[in-house]
Amino acid sequence: MFNINWSKSLILFIVPLLLYVVMLRYVPLLEPDEARYSNVSHLMNSSCDYVTPQLMHVVFLDKPPLTYWATAAAFRIFGESSFSARLFGGLCTWACILLVYAMGLFIKDEKTGLFAAGIYSTFIYVFLMGRMDIMDSPLTLFLSLAIWSGYRYFADNGYAKRWLYLFYIACALAFLTKGLMGFVFPPVIIALWLLVSGRWRDSFKMISPAGILVFLGISLPWIVLAQRANHDFLWYFFVREQFLRYTTTVHERVHSDLMYVPVLIVGSLPWLAPLITAFMAKKQSDGASIRKHAYSFLMGWILFVFVFFSFSSAKMITYIFSAFVPLAVIFGGYIRIYDDIPAGKMPVGTCVRFTPIIMQSLILMMVLLMPYYVEVLGKFVKIGPDLEILKDPKWALFIVMPVVLQVLMVFMPELVRAVAGKGWFITMYCLAAIFLASLVWPASALLTPSKTAVPIRQAIKRYVPEGQTLYEFGIHLFGLDFAQDEELMLPIVGQFAEMSLGVQKLPPDVRKKHFLTTTDFLMHCWQVYPVYGLTDKSQIVELRLWFPDLTVLWSNGHYFIVQLPKYIPYKPH
Repeated sequence: MFNINWSKSLILFIVPLLLYVVMLRYVPLLEPDEARYSNVSHLMNSSCDYVTPQLMHVVFLDKPPLTYWATAAAFRIFGESSFSARLFGGLCTWACILLVYAMGLFIKDEKTGLFAAGIYSTFIYVFLMGRMDIMDSPLTLFLSLAIWSGYRYFADNGYAKRWLYLFYIACALAFLTKGLMGFVFPPVIIALWLLVSGRWRDSFKMISPAGILVFLGISLPWIVLAQRANHDFLWYFFVREQFLRYTTTVHERVHSDLMYVPVLIVGSLPWLAPLITAFMAKKQSDGASIRKHAYSFLMGWILFVFVFFSFSSAKMITYIFSAFVPLAVIFGGYIRIYDDIPAGKMPVGTCVRFTPIIMQSLILMMVLLMPYYVEVLGKFVKIGPDLEILKDPKWALFIVMPVVLQVLMVFMPELVRAVAGKGWFITMYCLAAIFLASLVWPASALLTPSKTAVPIRQAIKRYVPEGQTLYEFGIHLFGLDFAQDEELMLPIVGQFAEMSLGVQKLPPDVRKKHFLTTTDFLMHCWQVYPVYGLTDKSQIVELRLWFPDLTVLWSNGHYFIVQLPKYIPYKPH
């Protein structure tokens, strides 16, 4: 039976604490993003420079510092670990869960708020992205808080000024998290909703001199200090990293304009199938999911985020994070109605009701059971090293619980409804939460070899003689340098990527020591040998052109530690 008080504690506090705080430590920091941002926060503490972010001891002005500050504080309090690196992101996701609850409560009722919060916390997208040390989880919190505050201000006809001031505070925090979108998205989304609602004149009420002063008071000090410390900050940060990132391919992230369609579909699992069933039941019932003006606001929010990033030249899966907040509220409205329908009065037939959840569970189980047909698949498709773990017998131990939970999702919620008359949602929610928690260990086993620095650290200790310098050729694994001093930083050869601006600012002697061009590296290998190198499966092909007789000391299929002989100058072909 659905009990509000018990469910409130479970959905808003107990499960978020477990999923988004307690379980943060069980997957090593992932390359490149998590290791990169942890490196920046570590260097903030070690250098005591909290104005100019540094990555591997070079200036790194790509992003504002709020997330770095929070992670640096967590490092000070809890020590440097994957748990403390992810803690701020996990807490921000937890805060979003509470915000989604407040949204559902205001738009419909407490039960809708609880359902929406439960759905948001167990969206597979939110679970995967909301536990990482990336900026998109804090950004989603502050953007969503700003957008919701703007909506509440106009929903109260502009009388509650506290919502307007909270709007400006949240916009400032969103700006300090990821830049211009922090104060562009919220007012544009609110203005578009007012336009659709026939209240476009009210949009001018968002302009508040006091609110602007609050915004500037929070955001401007860092801008001034960063510009004083870096003469090219304003151009690099606002033009290159904000404007050119959206309008050009300067960051070389070009994907299909429709890439966010599958992201929204897959990301809403395991609630997509229940939504389909709930939507069919809603069409045959008299219940209203949420109020019409609120529905248009939520849909406008989703569509704006979707369209904006679909037209962006730079696309990443994480960019659409904030769309899942209003999506969860819409899901909660529909599924709340479905949960209220007694088992004997279901407006849709048994076959129709069970088909979506059966199909969803079968698809998820097929993904988990891949090792049992990977041998057959391998006869037609080349199985790369990324899937080698699937052939390991211990994979069965990792997936047995997720598979069992998918089977239970098919019939257990409806069985509880049939026996108790209620409780379909809370049963489905608990199964979804346990299912997501059970994915942590197989995810760690799958990602550790190729997406973390853990196996490389172990191999370096075994295969690289003590006192020898290891050069990263064409790659840079930030996790290798996380929590290390400058003297221990591995020199990088060739590709500097996001560090290029900072590398150019280094003194020539420091640059030649830590950031070598390919020519500098080859000259070094001509004078000093043997040289030890670290590279990956894409770069080792080029390395073999220069050193045909290189010796592979260690490889896990993703990365290679090699010993390079004396370089003999010749033109590669």
